[in-house]
Amino acid sequence: MLRGLGVTDTATMRPITPETLFQAASISKPVTAWGVMRLVEEGLVDLDADVHRYLTRWHLPSTEFDVRQVTVRRLLSHTAGISVPSYRGLAATRSAPELEAALSGGAGCSVVRLVQTPGKGFCYSGGGYGILQLLIEEVSARPFSEYMRTTVLEPLDMVHTSFAQISPPEDSATPHDWAGNPIAFLHYPVAAAAGLRSTVADMARFAAAGFPGPDEEPAGREVLSPETVQLLLDPQQEAADEWALGYATRVLANGIRIHFHTGANTGFAAAVAAAPELGEGLVVLTNSDRGSEIMWDLFEVWEAKTAGLGLGDLIAGA
Repeated sequence: MLRGLGVTDTATMRPITPETLFQAASISKPVTAWGVMRLVEEGLVDLDADVHRYLTRWHLPSTEFDVRQVTVRRLLSHTAGISVPSYRGLAATRSAPELEAALSGGAGCSVVRLVQTPGKGFCYSGGGYGILQLLIEEVSARPFSEYMRTTVLEPLDMVHTSFAQISPPEDSATPHDWAGNPIAFLHYPVAAAAGLRSTVADMARFAAAGFPGPDEEPAGREVLSPETVQLLLDPQQEAADEWALGYATRVLANGIRIHFHTGANTGFAAAVAAAPELGEGLVVLTNSDRGSEIMWDLFEVWEAKTAGLGLGDLIAGA
């Protein structure tokens, strides 16, 4: 079931539809993970190799920690010990820095560096996904947004979705602050971490691609093999089994494992979740800073339903 509720802009009161574009914020990360895993499946990238094997345009600055232990797998699972948890975004009127400059601290971005021993434990990092964006560009010899469009998004029929940081089209939802006032769009040059724009319909296709379809379509929808999808969703021991490759993951009270990611950019909040064993999922995209409240409420209701609980159980446990 796809539904659009509310308005794209409190000034125009234009209604939201399942085809309205939103910034998907950190949901960019699991989508990027599909792009990385395509390179792994093609034999062009080794998950457990030092990521510097694939980089020429930029390298992590030297620190007290061993940068050679920063592997592709650890970047995907946030166990590489990399800095910069999130990106603030830049005004659309401001020229975006080159990716290498952003990684080096240009245009108001923080320097991406190693801040703890790789493999020691979970350390959420948007900066790590900036490194993966560079990896994709270097290995594919193509711009990140173009590679993702032709290799992942279009094959999954996500034709309205893009990582390109361009002026928003007319069918985009306008971001709003906590009080409901329209605010300016921001761009995210480290697009792999936070720059995805998508619709509920497209993100539902992405969520469903992680498990077999109703007409015997394979998991991965031939973008990835079912075996690679399983590898993508496997919990990582170094992340205390709470993160897979690009996804958070946990087992519910009834034994069902779910995979999910949430996100928040200025004026937007989002969530995508799936329970592959049940062939079910959830997508929530909102265009307000306050949308995080709605997003978490809907996520908790879906999680309770997936765990076999009723709404009464959820309220009793609140």
